[in-house]
Amino acid sequence: MSDKDLDYTAVSEAWSDAPSSPSSSSAPLRAFSSEGIPEPDIDTTAMRDTAFGFEAKGDLSSAKTWYRRAAELGDLQAMIDLASVFLIERDEQNAIAWLELAAAAGSNSARCELGDTLERRGDVDGAAHYFGLAAGDEYAEAMHRLGLIRHDQGHTDEALDLLVKAARKFWSPAMFDLGWLLTQRGRIRDAKHWYLRAATEGHSPSMLALAEVLDRMGDTSTAAMWRRQAGTVAGTA
Repeated sequence: MSDKDLDYTAVSEAWSDAPSSPSSSSAPLRAFSSEGIPEPDIDTTAMRDTAFGFEAKGDLSSAKTWYRRAAELGDLQAMIDLASVFLIERDEQNAIAWLELAAAAGSNSARCELGDTLERRGDVDGAAHYFGLAAGDEYAEAMHRLGLIRHDQGHTDEALDLLVKAARKFWSPAMFDLGWLLTQRGRIRDAKHWYLRAATEGHSPSMLALAEVLDRMGDTSTAAMWRRQAGTVAGTA
């Protein structure tokens, strides 16, 4: 959406009825923790669109202002988007605060973002907790990421089960890692199955992995075809 498509007047009028935002803090309003997140009573989509316009221009300060306004009205996606801007600015403390708020409200996308942030900080247990919450809702990305953590922790059977569940939801990165894990276990034909499924979804790393498996199985012509396809996908990315 371009700036011309945004009705800034409507956005400003909508915001005039919203609660004021304290300028002294970037963290979520404390009232959210005790009283819960309010249901938005005005359309916050335009606020997010306004914020995105500023973010695309590199005006992160204005983007944060508009994301925050929508977030304080209970817009979970705005909370995630605001956290994303904080991460761009390397302000992990405020990013985590907003992601925790959205995660507590049931956003599996926020739980995965929070898990990813915590894992990068070295808090694997914290990451596993949030991935686990989303995995409990059978959220594919969360099952995949939790599966990788469990594998690194030596729980290979649990990891395999989680990766299979994520792969069955057509999550290509999980299909790829499942193929790798099965290859390590010597289950080449099973690995081929998952690499092929991911490859047909356009996942170029799986195309290359499939080519290696096919080479091992003696099907060099098909392997060469998948390598060419991977090159084509990479060239159009």
